[in-house]
Amino acid sequence: MGRSFDYVILGGGVAAGYAALEFTKKGVSHGELCIISDEPALKLEEIGINGSNAENVCYLRDLDDATKLVNTMRTCNGGNAIVIGGGYIGMECAASLVINKINVSMVSGANLKDGRYLPVDMVVVGIGARPNTNLFENQLTFENGGIKVNSRLQSSNTSVYAVGDVASFPIKLFGDTHRLEHVDAARKSARHAVSAIMEPNNTTEFDYLPFFYSRVFSLSWQFYGDNAGEVVHFGDFSGTRFGAYWVNNGRLVGCFLEGGDKEDYDAIANVIRVKPAVADLGELERRGVEFAVGVSQKLPVATVVHGGGLYASFGIVVAASVALFAYWYVRKWS
Repeated sequence: MGRSFDYVILGGGVAAGYAALEFTKKGVSHGELCIISDEPALKLEEIGINGSNAENVCYLRDLDDATKLVNTMRTCNGGNAIVIGGGYIGMECAASLVINKINVSMVSGANLKDGRYLPVDMVVVGIGARPNTNLFENQLTFENGGIKVNSRLQSSNTSVYAVGDVASFPIKLFGDTHRLEHVDAARKSARHAVSAIMEPNNTTEFDYLPFFYSRVFSLSWQFYGDNAGEVVHFGDFSGTRFGAYWVNNGRLVGCFLEGGDKEDYDAIANVIRVKPAVADLGELERRGVEFAVGVSQKLPVATVVHGGGLYASFGIVVAASVALFAYWYVRKWS
């Protein structure tokens, strides 16, 4: 006879981990919670390349993969590495390899059409992951490639909640449902869903401000909002402090900033959340981040959210602990 659990989490990524942590904080005891994990990162064969399981070919899906990557790096000091993929995992791993005195060649969207041969001692594959939603096809409602949920992160089956990469959830800033693949969304949606399950009467709607960040070497950036509409660049791109605004239908909807401080990033988050009207695009270019700081200082106190995002001071140590695919499922048996 099989065991039964009050709560089941499917997935072992960031969202799953934070969901499990939140359950324990809210009093779920031993034997009430079950975690079933499978994180299917894309393999080389899926982009037409053989050898995904060859020696010194590394992925980052779980702790075993991270351990293999570290051990392989130690044996390749002064050697050559290829990093396949130009996203978060690829860029942050490449930076870590260089810091550890390994020569790096990056292969992203472009093919090596000149027939060059790249000699390497190790390969890091960071080409992403595919949301694992097969189990729920024809059972739950889907939208935009993910499981459609409401503002409480509840699916079309009220006993099933979806968060992280697989969830297509309402974003007030966009006025639509979207699927976001980043650790911040995974972390915050997991916490909110558990709160909605355990304390439904005390949980408000999930009002998420899209937020992305990364750091490589001495460079760190943050992005808030949406990259839709007309883009306005500002700052010195040959230096360490620059960025871009996005204006859509006359309103400021997104901002990217490299090299800001906590005050700058807080200001951006506050301003993007209220989507102020912009009449002069030239003012954005001239004033740069000071435009956001000035507008933020004039906002009502209730509107300002300090520490709206995580200050981007992370390197590869954090990146190595982040699963490529954050997916969880919880069901409370009635």
